[in-house]
Amino acid sequence: MYPLCSHEAKCISDIVGIISSRLSSLNTNDNKDLIGIETRLQDLKSKLEIGSGGVRMVGIWGVGGGGKTTLASAAYMEISHQFEASCLFENIREESSKHGLKKLQENFLSLVLKTNEVVRSEIEGRSMIKRRLCHKRRDPMIGLVREAG
Repeated sequence: MYPLCSHEAKCISDIVGIISSRLSSLNTNDNKDLIGIETRLQDLKSKLEIGSGGVRMVGIWGVGGGGKTTLASAAYMEISHQFEASCLFENIREESSKHGLKKLQENFLSLVLKTNEVVRSEIEGRSMIKRRLCHKRRDPMIGLVREAG
């Protein structure tokens, strides 16, 4: 029997967390054949300080083809199940140049909240993100990947 909880929603949340963590360990590691990825992945995860509270931003910088996106994707796949809301964006610079920051904010909110959001300005988008996500356990991991040089 599951230990007694003071509130039904807390019990359900705890059970979902336990099941999710067990399921994540069953996932196959698609990156196991990539030389050096495990060391880099562990280093990145330690910099994120998951579970310590607060917000972390870690930049991944390097030459084109150096594995930045692969590393960010591998980290995302390993840790995203631990959070209520998460998403991964690639090529943010190109996407924001093409469609604008408002569109990225709309996409972010829509993916994380699973709704259709309309952002009228970049300032409103920042405010919406802060206001709508302040109570969620989240790790919206956004990969800003740039080439060196």
